[in-house]
Amino acid sequence: MYWKQKLKETVVGKRILILCVGNELKADDGLGKYVFDRLATKDKIYCGEMPENFIGVIKKREPQPEVIMIIDAVDFNATPGEIVFAGVDEFEKQSLSTHSLSFTIMKKMFDDRKIEIVVLGVQPKSLEFGHNMNNEISESVDILIKELNKEL
Repeated sequence: MYWKQKLKETVVGKRILILCVGNELKADDGLGKYVFDRLATKDKIYCGEMPENFIGVIKKREPQPEVIMIIDAVDFNATPGEIVFAGVDEFEKQSLSTHSLSFTIMKKMFDDRKIEIVVLGVQPKSLEFGHNMNNEISESVDILIKELNKEL
């Protein structure tokens, strides 16, 4: 799996901060909280639907991260449960799933600090309010969590 190799190349030996994004009341969008609850690292923030509310907190953090990894449900027109790992530049026209902050805006907020911003996304099947995460999504997310815990 291509994303696993990219993940390893990006995180090994670097200070990583993980931003888990999503709304656990909206089916597959709940994967951010699901991941947050299961990651072994303390270098993580659950942002809910508004990662922009944490920009000040991140900028004050010492030491500063070298990489900010955004984990979210991302519609990239793939099969539900498929995982993508890419720099924010590759998502220039997309937003954070049902969230209003675009990936490129997040990148611009940290350009002055030379922090790499990457996205680890899972293609959702449903973002319906009041539904649980779909099985194929939770299976993919469990694989993602296992890899993250191994590499961090």
